[in-house]
Amino acid sequence: QTAMCYMLARYVVARNFYLTEEDVECFAPRYRPYHEHRIREIRQDKKHLQWDELHRTKRVRPVRDQVIGDMR
Repeated sequence: QTAMCYMLARYVVARNFYLTEEDVECFAPRYRPYHEHRIREIRQDKKHLQWDELHRTKRVRPVRDQVIGDMR
């Protein structure tokens, strides 16, 4: 349950952190200019994820692997 809450919170907060210019091709042509602008804006911001009580996930390897992946 803890792991699911951590991963859901991470998704809600960071889902747009990883959008790239290559992702624009997945959108319908009429929406691409909007998403291109949006991705440029997202890329300009400094990103920071802070985990509180992360020790609660010490036995949940997928959560730890995701946190390590996010740090890279």
